[in-house]
Amino acid sequence: MSGTPPSTSRVPSSERRSPPRQIRVLYVDDDRAVAELAAAQLTRHDERFAVTIETAPEEALERVREDPRQFDCVVSDYEMSTMDGLALLDAVRERDERLPFVLFTGAGSEELASEAIARGVTDYLPKSGGTEQYAVLADRVRDLDVAAGDDRAVEMKLPAIEAAPVGIAISDPHRADNPLVYVNERFEALTGYDESEILGRNCRFLQGEETAEAAVAELRAGIDAEEHVSVEVLNYRKDGTTFWNQVDVAPLYDDAGELTHFVGFQRDVTERHEHEARVEADAAKLEALFENSPDMIEVLDAAGGRRAVNRRLCEELGYEESTLLDTAVWETDRLTTPDEVRERLAGMDDGDRRRFEGELERDDGSTFPVEVHLIRFDVDGERRFVSVIRDVTEQKRREETLRALYQSTQSLMDAADQQAVADEAVETARSVLDRPLNTLWLYDEDADALRPAATTAETRAVFDGLPTYTGGESLAWEAFQNGEVAVYDDLGAEEGRYNAETVVGSEITLPLGPYGVLTIGSRETDAFDDEETWRARLFARTVESALAQTHREEELRAQRAELERQNDRLDAFAGVVSHDLRTPLNVADGYLELMAADVDDERIAKARDALDRMDGIIEETLTLARQGRTVGEMEDVGLSELARRCWERVETGAATLDVESDRALRGDRDRLQHVFENLFRNAVEHGGDDVTVTVGTLDDGGGFYVADDGAGIPPDQRDVVLEPGHSTGGDGVGFGLAIVAEIVDAHGWTIEVTESAAGGARFEIRTA
Repeated sequence: MSGTPPSTSRVPSSERRSPPRQIRVLYVDDDRAVAELAAAQLTRHDERFAVTIETAPEEALERVREDPRQFDCVVSDYEMSTMDGLALLDAVRERDERLPFVLFTGAGSEELASEAIARGVTDYLPKSGGTEQYAVLADRVRDLDVAAGDDRAVEMKLPAIEAAPVGIAISDPHRADNPLVYVNERFEALTGYDESEILGRNCRFLQGEETAEAAVAELRAGIDAEEHVSVEVLNYRKDGTTFWNQVDVAPLYDDAGELTHFVGFQRDVTERHEHEARVEADAAKLEALFENSPDMIEVLDAAGGRRAVNRRLCEELGYEESTLLDTAVWETDRLTTPDEVRERLAGMDDGDRRRFEGELERDDGSTFPVEVHLIRFDVDGERRFVSVIRDVTEQKRREETLRALYQSTQSLMDAADQQAVADEAVETARSVLDRPLNTLWLYDEDADALRPAATTAETRAVFDGLPTYTGGESLAWEAFQNGEVAVYDDLGAEEGRYNAETVVGSEITLPLGPYGVLTIGSRETDAFDDEETWRARLFARTVESALAQTHREEELRAQRAELERQNDRLDAFAGVVSHDLRTPLNVADGYLELMAADVDDERIAKARDALDRMDGIIEETLTLARQGRTVGEMEDVGLSELARRCWERVETGAATLDVESDRALRGDRDRLQHVFENLFRNAVEHGGDDVTVTVGTLDDGGGFYVADDGAGIPPDQRDVVLEPGHSTGGDGVGFGLAIVAEIVDAHGWTIEVTESAAGGARFEIRTA
């Protein structure tokens, strides 16, 4: 370092002392044990030390005030119970500006060292632990030879300045531009400049483009007035990087009280500045979010009182901010009470969150539903609660609309016919969707046209009759043809509209599959937003499903009517067959019995067999006619239970049944009994009395099979074995398997004849 720092004192030369024979030290520490240890260590290092101990700073100060010349040096701790070391230093300096004062403390920091030096401490020595620190202390105190005169006193301050953890610079105001004449090592490290690059220059070389003029002006004003000044200024290092510099500048005077120099202390406070900037930015963001949030926000205390409210809450409730801040939260929430609020708040820990619903009341008495999100946070030991409130009126309305649409679905699905569906649909669109202008057109296949089937009274009041749409003449027909929902925000601007003078401003056209079209209109343009369009689409799909169901039911009713007519004809046919064929057979059988009584002829037995066969053919024909392609009531039938019951009804001899499945079939139980009985009878007749019959589920689960281990059916006969009258031998008349095929077909199933694993016959019936 260059040069010696000038004195900060203004002490008359008449008060200078002569060198003492001893080094008289006043040691101040409120811990006597520590003070006694220090005294012992000092005298151990140099027997010239005469140490006086004071544990009370006030008593030490009284000693100095009585006669400061009785001590050559004061050594003081910083942290003491009744007075800290800096306060003691200030009091000592009021009595004697030149008495050496050493701050010997374990509470060291840059700020403390800088403050101590600014207040005139002679030396600053942090405690380091161990006995070595006392050797350092002894050396420092020994060097403080107060009898060496003013120059020596100044030099005594140099170790403290050089060791200071802050940058220190001294300028000479008597030279042109007040140049720097001294800097310590910390100043060099802080700025990045060497001493040779600093001395002789004004400190403004550390300034740059972003240095605030106001801070520079304040610093200059303090120097011009020869006053202590403290500013924070943005400075530039040698490498161009910036740092925030806390600059404290104080004037220095000689013994005559004349200004000699300025001393400046520099501390890098960039980290604090950046932290404060981040905090300020975050605070600004939070403030902006608080005030400009689309949600209502309030801050509550532990008692439920409002401590802060944002602008949105004031606007929604219709109150001034000052009015709301004088209220408790339950005063505007219809769904809660003071006790409930206090209980809820008391049950929350710091950081806890709660969600609940409320109903806020406005200043005009109207109310609206809200969803409240509450979070607790503590500030300076005080419990606080942030309440974020959202108006859920629209959400509730949507929920109510969807609930009403769901309820209307049942009415639509219960409608007896398509006309009833149309009536229910337009009423639902009017009352639930709140769109009174709507009409449903149903497609007339015979006329290839859309005919109005149902509309509202409001629609009839607006239009003088409703048209029937045919191909290519309307937007409704276009939507019906392409199957796409069309939303017209300005119907009057659409070239394809049917009515050029329409009073409808906007319209949604909703195709209902092959059944028709539903139109929903409004006198306003741009009346339908995405939310309402979505609800309309959802409703249209429900209407289409209801129309499809009634269409199927109408087809089924028509099929049932036709089947009933067929059954009537079949019954009539069966009656004719039964009467016209059985009567001559009965006559022939009667005469045959008379002949058998008179004549013993083997030809009579053959004739009787022929008559029995004809009777069997008649019975099977009647069965086939009555079974036909119809089924009765459908129900779930257990495969295992059905197969075993049918096995008991058939003459099976020594044959065995093996059922490998217990799946359920959906069918007509009586008809299915005929299926299994005929298949079992066929297996026993063609497979023998010891045949094994197996009933199981197809590998893919799509149906079931009946198989045996008999002789099987030749491949060339498998396609015709199910035809009426075909027989593969035995006593059958060839109608049993035909009946099976007819009943399977009546259920909508299929049957295939294959070979079983044992080489016998296998009948596979697919139900899906």
